[in-house]
Amino acid sequence: MIHERDLEQVHLCVGVEGPNIKDDDRNSAYLFSVLFGGGMSSRLFQEIREKRGLAYSVYSFYSTFSDTGMVGIYASTEPDRFEELVDVIAQETHKVTNSITRDELQNAKNQLRGTIIISNESAESRISRIVKGEIYYGRYVSLDEIISDIQKITLEELQDFVARLFKPGKYTVTALGQIPGSMDILGYFNHN
Repeated sequence: MIHERDLEQVHLCVGVEGPNIKDDDRNSAYLFSVLFGGGMSSRLFQEIREKRGLAYSVYSFYSTFSDTGMVGIYASTEPDRFEELVDVIAQETHKVTNSITRDELQNAKNQLRGTIIISNESAESRISRIVKGEIYYGRYVSLDEIISDIQKITLEELQDFVARLFKPGKYTVTALGQIPGSMDILGYFNHN
């Protein structure tokens, strides 16, 4: 979906369907989101912001619900660099499946573990986690259990998850701003 607007930046959001909150792949989705675009050491940040200076803001995210989920990528850039930004993001989604390293996986596990522990410091987050455990699983789910489940994910499991996630025809794209009228944004993602 393209929304033409006279803005200083072009905003891009690319999404694919992800696992729901009860799916066994949910922890792989969280882990992948951290590895791919979850901070300054992530692939997207390093390639798009640090190496190329294409965007100030770039990240990936995972949203989960009772019946579905979404793994997404957001970035914004200047209109004259938009096509390059789309091309680089598409290239990164195509090559990530077979190029995740054990070090990247371990770093993502450590970062996600730290995020989970820090988020537990607020009463609101603790209550939210407890309530979600009761609603979705019918029981209390401890931090230790969550962290243990994340630590168990192997490189092969994560690679398999990402291969199933980023398949041609599964992408949805929304762009807002000054976008070249003839640009086929989905075309960048829907090829191998």
